[in-house]
Amino acid sequence: MFTHTAGIPLGDIFERYPPKEEIPSLEESLSKKAILIQEPGLSFSYSNTGYNLLDLLIEEVTGRDFAEYMKEEVLIPLGMHNSSFTWSEEFDPAVPVGYDLKGNPVPVYIYPEKASDGLFANVEDIAAFAAAGMTNFSHTDHQVLNDQSINKLYTPMVEKIGIYGVVLKRYRFSVLPFWLICFNPCSHYRKGKTNKSIGTKNNLVINPYRVDLPLALFSLQNILPNK
Repeated sequence: MFTHTAGIPLGDIFERYPPKEEIPSLEESLSKKAILIQEPGLSFSYSNTGYNLLDLLIEEVTGRDFAEYMKEEVLIPLGMHNSSFTWSEEFDPAVPVGYDLKGNPVPVYIYPEKASDGLFANVEDIAAFAAAGMTNFSHTDHQVLNDQSINKLYTPMVEKIGIYGVVLKRYRFSVLPFWLICFNPCSHYRKGKTNKSIGTKNNLVINPYRVDLPLALFSLQNILPNK
C-alpha cells in the first residue's frame, strides 16, 4: 500500500464535508472504497484508499487516534508545530481562502479519511517535512527516519508507472530521482489527489539527494500544466 501497488482503487475524491458537519466514520467510508481491482504487486496505481487503510491499521495496532498518533510520533519530532490532521477554527494564522476557476471562494472542507487528505500545515512545516525525507539534511534533533529508511523510500518497486509517466513528462521531470508532493485543494495544504480538485493546489518538488538544490513550492488550480 505504501508503494501504490496493492491493487486498490484511487477512492472517491468528491466526497467532502464542511468541518462542522457530521461525517461518516473511517470504517464506514472504507467499507465502500477498499476493494481489490487488480492483483497486488502487478503495477503502480495511485491510491488514496490504500493510505487510508494504513490510517485504520495504525489506529487498530496502536489503539490511538490517527491524528494524535501522527502529532506525537511524526509532526512534533519533526518540529512541525503548526501542523495538524484535525481541523480547528483556532489555526493561527487562519487557513487562507481558496477559489475555483471562476474566481468564486471555496470554503474549507474535510474528508472522512485523514492519512491521504487530512494534513493542515504552513509553508515552514511543509519544508521541514520535505527535509526529513532527504539524506544528510535532516536536523539531528528533528529526525524520524534514518538514511537507510529514507533510501528505501526512493527504491523503485515497479519498472513502469503507466499513465503517471505522462504526468511526470508534462512536468518536465525527465531525470529521476525527484519527489513530488501535492498539497491541495480548497484553502489548505493536503497530501494526495488528482486534477479534479477545486480551490488551490500546492505542489512541492525536491530532489532527495541534492541538498544543494532549493525546494520548489508552487501553486496552481490543477495538478497538470496547461501546456
